[in-house]
Amino acid sequence: MSRCFDGFQGEYYHQAITLVKGNKYILNIVNKNPPKTDLNKNGYIIAHFNISCKGDLTDYGLIQMDRSYKKIRFSKEMVKHVFNQLSLLKDWPVENIKSSGGFYKDVHGFLMFKIENGKIIDLCP
Repeated sequence: MSRCFDGFQGEYYHQAITLVKGNKYILNIVNKNPPKTDLNKNGYIIAHFNISCKGDLTDYGLIQMDRSYKKIRFSKEMVKHVFNQLSLLKDWPVENIKSSGGFYKDVHGFLMFKIENGKIIDLCP
């Protein structure tokens, strides 16, 4: 997977860049065969990434926090599961990531998964 533009990436919230099939679809994908770890943990897993002009996800990043927004660590199995499932998503609207100059660019995005008792229960944005 490669970037389309090596400079500054556009920001997700300034563009109409959400998965074509929606958040409910993403939740269904990520909740397939989740690990049985972290059953007593609540908080958030935030995956951030770039979406290339070809619709590929690249340059992943991770933030983990509890409900008080303090640093926490979920199990490696849970984090790996979330990122593996994210890598399956292919329906990003690449036609929406043209710059005002007419050339395609990469867009930086994120998904915040809400975890309750080790289960992914919600997704933002």
